[in-house]
Amino acid sequence: MGNCITKKTKRVQKSMPPSTSAAQCRSSFFLPNIRNKNKSGKREFIIKIKGIEYKVKELGIPLTELHRDILDAILLSKKKYRETPKGFQVLFCLSDVYKILNHRISKNKIKDKIQELRATTYFLQDPNDAFKYFDFNILNENEITGIEYKKGKGILAGKTNYYYIATIDHKFLDFENFDLQIYMNNKITKKIIELESANNKHLVRFCLSHDQINKDLDEVLTEIGIINDMMSKQLKYKIKKEILSDKDMLFNNFHIEIKKIEKTGRLGIFYNKIKEIYFKNPATPLKYYLENITVP
Repeated sequence: MGNCITKKTKRVQKSMPPSTSAAQCRSSFFLPNIRNKNKSGKREFIIKIKGIEYKVKELGIPLTELHRDILDAILLSKKKYRETPKGFQVLFCLSDVYKILNHRISKNKIKDKIQELRATTYFLQDPNDAFKYFDFNILNENEITGIEYKKGKGILAGKTNYYYIATIDHKFLDFENFDLQIYMNNKITKKIIELESANNKHLVRFCLSHDQINKDLDEVLTEIGIINDMMSKQLKYKIKKEILSDKDMLFNNFHIEIKKIEKTGRLGIFYNKIKEIYFKNPATPLKYYLENITVP
């Protein structure tokens, strides 16, 4: 297995998948919280691709910003990688993912979350035909390899550590190719992972998916699911207070500015695209991939 994954080269670097896509950043694709209740179920939400609204049905564990962080950390910590018929295969060390996540969750919890990335399935419904869908998982396999990377020391002496393999599903990569693809450099990705607030992670990813933003803050927070009408006034206030307490950090790290809008006197959010972000236009229309399938 060790010889079948291509070493990093400039040629292969061009085939790296995007960091994310507009639809993921501008919706509740990844929920704006860190902890989920670990209960399987169904969730429905709306995404937009090239101005067209698609209903998405999520079957499995609701995925959160923590799952997004783990996926990013796997790509950041990759040792080798290659494209396969199944998707984009990455060889990585679990300890490196643990370090990138700043030791916030245990290695066993990381493995659980990786399994959830594999187990949860998405169904995108054709807006013109309720029986046509495009379905995908984010990962289609993850497993421990027989490739050793170091021996344990001290009380762990004699214990051998092994690399892991995760494969990003080729249909998830297709899903990203239907949409505006967003490439972030490693420095920006790490800064997002380092954020303590899941709401701020969600807000930052939304902003970075745009060329420019000049909008009412409450409208943005509602649009991406950080606040909603079902929340109490106290909870909305608490969430906004948390975001506002980090406004200097948001500006210094991501050039996202929160200030009053002159015309209305309400709080607004302002952003202009930064040089660390690169956009790539959709490669393939989604309509060619929709097919008649039965949704569980």
